[in-house]
Amino acid sequence: MNTRTRPVAVVSAETNMPLWPPTVGTDLRHEWVSLDGDPSADTIAERIESTGALAVCLTADLDVSLAFEVSRLLDESHPEIGVLLVRTPSPALWADAARAGVRDVVAPDTAPDVLVESVRAAVERGERVRAARVAEAPPSPHGKVIVILSPKGGSGKTMVATNLAVSLAAAHAGDTVLVDLDCVFGDVASALGMVPDHTAGQLAALEAFDSTMLKVFLTRHDASGLFVLAGSGSPEEGEALTESTAVQIIEMLAEEFAYVVVDTAAGLDERALAAIDHATDCVLLASMDAASIRNLSKEIDALDRLGMTAAKRHFILNRADTHVGLEVADVEAAVGMPVDAALPSSRLVPLAMNRGRAVVLEDPESLVARQVRSFAQRFAPRTDDITAGGRPRFAFRRR
Repeated sequence: MNTRTRPVAVVSAETNMPLWPPTVGTDLRHEWVSLDGDPSADTIAERIESTGALAVCLTADLDVSLAFEVSRLLDESHPEIGVLLVRTPSPALWADAARAGVRDVVAPDTAPDVLVESVRAAVERGERVRAARVAEAPPSPHGKVIVILSPKGGSGKTMVATNLAVSLAAAHAGDTVLVDLDCVFGDVASALGMVPDHTAGQLAALEAFDSTMLKVFLTRHDASGLFVLAGSGSPEEGEALTESTAVQIIEMLAEEFAYVVVDTAAGLDERALAAIDHATDCVLLASMDAASIRNLSKEIDALDRLGMTAAKRHFILNRADTHVGLEVADVEAAVGMPVDAALPSSRLVPLAMNRGRAVVLEDPESLVARQVRSFAQRFAPRTDDITAGGRPRFAFRRR
């Protein structure tokens, strides 16, 4: 065992709280975080960051809503810091905690050696994440490249891609682009009610193109200000778009747009792998069924084996309220990631897509629309709702 001591931040109103009795030997040391002055979540997060700790215990005497806000802030700014919530676990608490970025929930009466091992695991994970970010992260393009992935068709990937892109575009009209890399069967344009003049397959057929020519192939979504590079008009046309062309498209668009959202085909084809290799963020999607969850776990393992770990990962669980004998905690355990957004089943989604409308515009007050907009805050924080009339009324703030 490593003999050096590693700091663990402990946020508690009781500075003598005996998390580790003297009889338990450990390579971890406490760094108490003061709650003097009734600090805000931002202040607490800053105090935690100043300790240099890669794990933090939020104890049971901290207000749970404040604990969740602290965890969310840390997850956004310092994903290497693992948050442990000291509370009596329950399925509802686990679901809320996972959405806030909490890594583990431990009961107040947990045996000291079990608590120590849980904290040590969080610290060691943080060390791996920090090392990977330093060693593997490529130079970031100017814009965020957000790739939507799912190993199984029918999980809602295009719905998530289109509604996330529309949510971001409503904040920065003209500064968000959606790329349909499902070049054979992609239906992004149809889901948004668009009839594009040009497609990605036609672009790939050119002998060469530059960023100016690429812009000519984009179609504007008037309702949101989103630009779209539509999928191909036929399977033959789509097959012409190679891995190298996909890379060229993504790199050029990332130079021109603040947000590049990429919808991919189910699974991991060569275009999806090229997109992942140049992504800042990967959104992993599964629906609430055993096959989808099992396949996503396999896809994550495949990405890890390929060394594709530089992009920040996010997990969306679609149709999360489906009663199939599974709980959110079961899904998280199987996938090995916390759920960042749990989208409910809603007949509004197929109705909106059949009309060629994004549900965040068609039914902005629906629960599924609010959940998508909340998830969009990870990339462009601080959103206001869309008005009931369907016009975007966002107030995003760039990072």
